Amino acid sequence: MHRIIFAIAFLLSLATGTIQAQVRPTEGSQLNYRIVGLWFPAAATPGTYKIEIADGYYNDPALFQENITRTLTTKTNSAIAEVPQFGKPYTWRITYNTVGHAATQSGFYHFYTGTLPSVDTHATRLRILKKATKYAGAYVFCDKSRAMYTLDGAPVWYLPNLPGIVRDDAEVRDLKISPKGTITFVVNNKAYEINYSGEVIWEPPNDGEVSGDIEERYHHELTVLSNGHYMVLGNELVAWEWAKNAPGDSSLRLVTDEQLKNAPGKVYPKISFGTVIEYDTAGKVVWSWKSSTYYRQTTLLHNKTVKNIFDSHENAFYFDEKRKNVYVSFKNFSQLMKIKYPEGKVTNVYGNTSDTDALVNTLFCHQHSCKVSKKGYPYLFNNNICHPEKTPTVVLMQEPASGKGNLTKIWEYSYPYKGDFTEKRKAEGTSGGNAIELPGGEMLVSMCNPYGNVFIVNKEKQLLWDALLEKWNDGQKKWVTQSAYRYSIITSRKNLEHLIRGENIDRQ
Repeated sequence: MHRIIFAIAFLLSLATGTIQAQVRPTEGSQLNYRIVGLWFPAAATPGTYKIEIADGYYNDPALFQENITRTLTTKTNSAIAEVPQFGKPYTWRITYNTVGHAATQSGFYHFYTGTLPSVDTHATRLRILKKATKYAGAYVFCDKSRAMYTLDGAPVWYLPNLPGIVRDDAEVRDLKISPKGTITFVVNNKAYEINYSGEVIWEPPNDGEVSGDIEERYHHELTVLSNGHYMVLGNELVAWEWAKNAPGDSSLRLVTDEQLKNAPGKVYPKISFGTVIEYDTAGKVVWSWKSSTYYRQTTLLHNKTVKNIFDSHENAFYFDEKRKNVYVSFKNFSQLMKIKYPEGKVTNVYGNTSDTDALVNTLFCHQHSCKVSKKGYPYLFNNNICHPEKTPTVVLMQEPASGKGNLTKIWEYSYPYKGDFTEKRKAEGTSGGNAIELPGGEMLVSMCNPYGNVFIVNKEKQLLWDALLEKWNDGQKKWVTQSAYRYSIITSRKNLEHLIRGENIDRQ
């Protein structure tokens, strides 16, 4: 009798749509991933659940049975399963095996995996040059292709087109997982936090409260802090003028508010200076810093050595929450600035401390992606633009013990490229690149334009994994190297599953 009652109740709830409303993915939905989180109603009594997935769209039990390609058993009413292809339909069902009851099957549920050229392996591929051993279960985000890959080069997720936000031609920056089990990125001077399905769940107000303009002009990176707040880079357009120093020389001076007030009709050129803004979850500014405040207090650059500077190019930051320091990188000045948090005081400026960008003997030139290691060593990706004949490097450095002076190099790695990239670098320019310290102290490194490799290297300078993003050029009938701006990493399957479920990520 109990078995009959359970079966009748199950079928009635299915008929009224109660179960359908509790099932995810929702019926007929299109997914932007192949590793799928499945949720369904729990049984009233303990037992196990068998999940069967068939490749294709079926409502006929016999056809479904013939095309089952994977079966999972779970003790909870959720599971994570991987389906083989993008751009395909799938059908699944649950068999309830509960104590004291006959097995009962659900109806059929259906979903589709969408597709973009970035996950079509005939159009775009992450070609593996050296297979991974350590971190073989990791995943990497590539902002150039807007996709996530296994370290075997298989695409498993993509950032979908989002109306009014992300289009086919969008240049996405800094695509990465957050401690909250979400994904953040920057695009078109705006910043977003999304869930695994690509739904926007947070964005900063972009109201110009810090920049004093109509918008903040977010760029380069958005990071979720351990307290759930958000930190992002912005830009401030500041009026400036050349102040004569001596014959043939003048220095760049930022125009004061008093000057602007006393000459309301005068038009000054503007230079882009960086800001760093911290928001709470409600979008309220809880802390901010403006580089122009510091640069107003110093002679910045001289006209005899620098021409046509219009952008300081703030291009990276790192908040060392443990030591309460914010590091900010300025590419065009080849400077790494250390700022005490929350005071906002600049406590040191590393790199170029001269008044020229024609650097010769420096640790880095036009750097990118600054961070601090677990042991407290700053590290960055050195684009090395001052030496176009040399390959860009990853540099790990030690700060001066006294708090004064410059950085000291303690480790550096240069990828062993064959051939001369000098002319290509001069013609195309050098941009992007980043490095991320992994749990074991190794580095995930993304090379800048025009190179394209992404790899893992240990402190003994051994390559543990190496890959190259490529796009098929139908006109030339060959694969062409694609340079990403940045790669990021999910170091374990466990943390990917946290992302799928929207749970807090284990500290990496």
